[in-house]
Parts: sequence; structure tokens; C-alpha cells
Amino acid sequence: MAVSDLVFSLLAIPVYLAAVVTSSWQVPISGITGLVFCKVKGFVENVSLTVSMESLVWIALDRFVAVVSPIRVHLISSRSRFVAIASTWFVAMTVNSPDLFVYRVFEENEKVIYTNFEDVSHAYVNYARVYTAMFQIVPFIVVTVLYSSMAVTITRQDKVLRCTFTSASERSEKTASD
Repeated sequence: MAVSDLVFSLLAIPVYLAAVVTSSWQVPISGITGLVFCKVKGFVENVSLTVSMESLVWIALDRFVAVVSPIRVHLISSRSRFVAIASTWFVAMTVNSPDLFVYRVFEENEKVIYTNFEDVSHAYVNYARVYTAMFQIVPFIVVTVLYSSMAVTITRQDKVLRCTFTSASERSEKTASD
């Protein structure tokens, strides 16, 4: 997740700052380099955001297992964590690959112009809706459910520990008074 956040910051912030300073969303890089930069920038930004969302789900799942079922924490090994990280990047790149083909990039007056949703088909609009549901809404719900169940588990454990501590202290007071 740290890598994806760093990549996003290195790509997005300079472009957005340049856009604010110049009051234009035209990329100051011309030629084939500018065309390639625009395509790759949009793709990498979306991949980074998807990786961050997926990483939050994996982190919540890891913490859920550690809190709710600490005896089974050994099921999440270093190898399974590596597979989770690799699959996160693979899924993010695969799911965002349509961005490389849908967005139109062209050069006009030696400036690169990147158009988002001109001539976008209904298929891409449906893809965007499914993507939003699967990689933004569903992860939010999953993380909320996992952390809520952890809160319930911790609250129950706290009540059990308080009762155990209270009954043990009552027994020690009773023994001391006898």
C-alpha cells in the first residue's frame, strides 16, 4: 500500500499542481512522450487507488483473524501475505486495463489533450459502475463489517474479563476476611 500511495503522489500531485498554476489541464509534455505519459498516468493513478482499497481489506481481514480467532492466526502465513500483495497488484492492473484503451489522447497545437468521457460506450459506463461497486462500495462495507465484529468481540471479551476479575477479587477478599 505504501508503494501505491507513493506512486500516486509522484504522478498525481505534480500534474495537478501544474494544472492549477497554468489554469489548464493540458500536459506540458509534447510529442509521443506526452501521449504515452497521459495514458500511463491515468492507468497508474487508478491502479494505485485500487491497490490501496484492496490493501485496506486485506489489513482488516488480517486484524479480524488476530482479534476474533487468535488461535487460528497461524493460518495467515508469510506466504499467504505475499500472495495477497501480489494478487492485489495483479487484480488492480487487470481491472483497470480498460482505461488504457478507452481514454482518448491526442496532440493539438503541440499540447497533449487527454479526454475522459468523449465517445465512451455504454459498455464502459457499465464497467465503471461495476468497478465502483466492487472496488469502492463493497470494500467499504467489508471493512466496516470486519471492524464492527472486532469491536463486538473485544467488548464481549472485556465483559468476561471484568466478571472474572471481579469474582476473583471477591474470592480473595472473602478469603482474607476469614
